[in-house]
Parts: sequence; C-alpha cells; structure tokens
Amino acid sequence: VPYADIDLKAYDYNLDTAKKLLDEAGWKEVKGKTYRQKDGKELSIVLNYCSDSVTEKTIAEFYQSELAKVGIKLEISGEEEQAYRDRMKAGDFDITFNISWGSPYDPQSFLAGMRMPVYGDYAAQQGLKEKAQIDETILKALTSTDEEKRQEYYTYVLTTLHEEAVYIPLTYERNRAVYNEKVKNVTFNASQFEVPMEKMKIEE
Repeated sequence: VPYADIDLKAYDYNLDTAKKLLDEAGWKEVKGKTYRQKDGKELSIVLNYCSDSVTEKTIAEFYQSELAKVGIKLEISGEEEQAYRDRMKAGDFDITFNISWGSPYDPQSFLAGMRMPVYGDYAAQQGLKEKAQIDETILKALTSTDEEKRQEYYTYVLTTLHEEAVYIPLTYERNRAVYNEKVKNVTFNASQFEVPMEKMKIEE
C-alpha cells in the first residue's frame, strides 16, 4: 500500500532471546511452577477474541501454546462481537486482535482511527511517551499535499509503532470464492469487504 514500503526489520522468532528479556524484566522461572513469577505474582495475560471468529479462536489457542514455551500464561476469552468491540473501545484488555483495513483504505484510514478512542488502537498506544507526537504526525500525513513530507510522516508513525512493538503481525488473510462453473469473471477487489458483482456474469 502507499507510503508503507519502508525499511523495517521483522522481529525474529527466538525463544532464548524471549527468555532473556523476561529474566531481565524480573520475571523468573521458579522451580515447581509452570509459569514465571515476579514478587510472588504469576505472569498471566488475557487475550480477548471475537467468539464469532473461528480464525481468531484458532490463532489464540496456538498463541497460548507458544507463550507457554517461555513461561507466560495466556488466558483466552471469547466474547460475542459487540461486547468484544466495546471492550476494545474502552481499552479494557491486555492484548487483543486487530486487522488492517486493506487497500484502498490503508494506510490513511487505519492510522486515522488511531487518533480517537473508536478502536483498540487508541487505548493500546496510551502508554507511549510519543503518543501525542504520533497523533500530531498522523494528522499532518492526512492533510499534507507534499508527497515527500507525507512519506516522512507515515515513515515516522509506522517506524515508531514497530519499534515499540504495539502491533505484532501474525497472519495475512486470503479470500476464497466458491461458485458454480456457469458464473464467469469471478474475481476480488482490492478490499476484502467489497465483492465486484458488476464484473461477473452467468453463462448457460
């Protein structure tokens, strides 16, 4: 998508590094305990997901098993969609799922939503010392007519959020179409939410 092709280094999958970071943060392995402890408290995180989504449930269960490998207890909690969205908007979560909007709405619509407490993005960023600057830079990116400046603004926001690990990309979704062989020109638009019915036709 526009402005997003920037040089960001993906986080490596490294259990030893993860364990070292947890040790440095004071979360230690304790003999006889399944999960790490700090000041007598168990390292436990809750992941909320939409119970209507089979995909989110599957990913949550897999993620639960992955975090257990480094001594983190992940509790997964499924809720019906409206309750799930209300929780995100209120910021009442440890970690939660999120999706980008896809083309042609990214990156502008996805980032614009971060400035207001409408989605979980706003709440997820509240602990960042750069939050005010992120919001201001997003506004500049949305209003600037200078392409170089706009690229500079998007680069700052995306780089900062990546370095602060606010978002960890896990998967890419693929759409599938099931259709009768009589239906021709079946295809997808850039956005997964728009089905290009006008391009299709039925041939007997």
